[in-house]
Amino acid sequence: MKLYYSPGACSMVVRMVLNHVGQTYTSVRVDLSAGEQQSSWFLAINPKGKVPTLVRDDGTILTELGTILEWIALQHPAAALIPNADDQAIRVREIVEYCISTIHAFATTRIFMPAAFGAEADHSTIVAEGQLRLGRGLALLDKGFCDGDYFVGKLTIADFMIYWIALGAVIAELDLPPAIRRGFESTGRLPAVQQSLVEEGFA
Repeated sequence: MKLYYSPGACSMVVRMVLNHVGQTYTSVRVDLSAGEQQSSWFLAINPKGKVPTLVRDDGTILTELGTILEWIALQHPAAALIPNADDQAIRVREIVEYCISTIHAFATTRIFMPAAFGAEADHSTIVAEGQLRLGRGLALLDKGFCDGDYFVGKLTIADFMIYWIALGAVIAELDLPPAIRRGFESTGRLPAVQQSLVEEGFA
């Protein structure tokens, strides 16, 4: 299995989950800042030109973050990263989708890649808008958090996703709401998360 990633990008969530379930894989760095995702060699692997990209052992390719996370979880049922209870499973999928399609797409990307949203002269305004959107997203997630350390009361793929979103907020020097802070600290203590931070140069 091979993971195409860029340090700090959302592909980090895939790395954390792969490490957590004990899946053997190799990783190949794609330099987003240099535009390597649009290089001919990478587009031959993933014509969408983005990470994460996962090449499975049979050679087939998965490309969308939520799909990749769910596939890994389903391949490792003993890890129970998707709850058996139907309503909890739906909530986990809902949170993962919200983090990807709303918070990541319209908040963290504005903060860390403002050039994707406008000219350099407007970057400070774009970043400020991203920070505002991120704060709102975290506040909404905070309201749905269980009393315990994890979003639905047990560790799921949603917690790895929330951890990555919260990590972006910490790097941007934003305050975390109390439940998000609790989950961020709990998930951050997991050996798989610590390993992933080291592997991507964040520790």
